Amino acid sequence: MNWERLSGSHVVDLIRNWRDMWNNRIMPKLRSMELVAGPGIRLNKGPSGVVISAVPISSTRHGSSPVSPLWQVSVSDDGFLVVSGGWINRNGLEVIWYAGATISPQTGTLCICTEPIDNAGKWSDISLKLITPNPCAYPIAKITCQGEEVTIEQYPVTVAMIFRSKLCPIARM
Repeated sequence: MNWERLSGSHVVDLIRNWRDMWNNRIMPKLRSMELVAGPGIRLNKGPSGVVISAVPISSTRHGSSPVSPLWQVSVSDDGFLVVSGGWINRNGLEVIWYAGATISPQTGTLCICTEPIDNAGKWSDISLKLITPNPCAYPIAKITCQGEEVTIEQYPVTVAMIFRSKLCPIARM
């Protein structure tokens, strides 16, 4: 095909052919595929696609390490949100945060938060906040509160990635 002489109508035809192939051949095959999840993962097929969520799994590791490969949020008997431990990558350095953190439930996005405090590579303590996600606040769940009912939409997060950078002064030249 001579790309230099490709007209607008040819582009429209290419897109239409690709869309037809996608809708008529690929999507039926994707819908018929059997999806299998490992421990701690739940797959729900719905009309709009597949929803992937985390399922709490039991562990014999009491407080000495994260309880699962995924961050998990649950509601305790006294009404607080309990967040399992997990892994955090802060500018390429691995940090393991241990289970047991709690926060009062409110509607919002639950994030793991930490930020650099100086140029020597020191970071603030890791905390939980119900805020809008940003480079220093990694979302792990969406919380919805209606009266006494707390709904947790768990995001399948294995590692909370928090990166902060600045434009290199040499690159500005």
